[in-house]
Amino acid sequence: MTAGNNPDMFDEAGKRGCHVLTHLINQTWEQLDINCARYRQARIDAGFAPKTGKVTLMMHTQAGPEKAAMLDELRPALHQYLSAFMQLSNNLSQPSSPQTGETHKRQAYTLKWGVEKYLTQYGLFGSAAECRQQLIALKQRGIDEIACLVDFGMTEESVRTTIITLASLINKEIS
Repeated sequence: MTAGNNPDMFDEAGKRGCHVLTHLINQTWEQLDINCARYRQARIDAGFAPKTGKVTLMMHTQAGPEKAAMLDELRPALHQYLSAFMQLSNNLSQPSSPQTGETHKRQAYTLKWGVEKYLTQYGLFGSAAECRQQLIALKQRGIDEIACLVDFGMTEESVRTTIITLASLINKEIS
C-alpha cells in the first residue's frame, strides 16, 4: 500500500499484511518513525511477523561522486523538478486565478527551502560510501528498502553513474 503521512494507512497496511511504499513529501522523519512503529505493531496485532513486512521509502537519488561535488548539478535539477511538482499541485488544488506577487514570493521561498531540505535531509546523494552510511541510518530507522528516483532532471550520464554506483551496494550487507 502507498501511504503518505496518514498513520491510519500504515495501520491498515499492517493489519492486511501488506508492504508499505512511502515518501517524505508531507511527512517528517519523526512522523515516519512513528508511522513505521505503528505499521510493525499493526502487523503483530494481526498475527503477522513484524519483520516480514517491508517499508519502502521513495527518495531522490544521485550517486557516484561525493555529495559536495554534485551540489552544483543537483541544486538546479531539484529546483526545476520541485517547481514543476509545486505547479502541478497548485493546479490540482486551487481554482484558476492570477498569482499575486505575494503568492509568487511565498512559492519561491518554499521552493528554495524545499531544495535545501532534499539536499540536506531527504535525498540519497553522494559517493558509494556516503550512500552506504545513509542506508545504514535508514535501516536503523526501520526502512527496509529505498525506491530511488534517479531521473529528476539530471544528465543521462549522471543517471547511469548513479545506477552503477547503487548496483555496487546491492550485494553488500547494510547493517
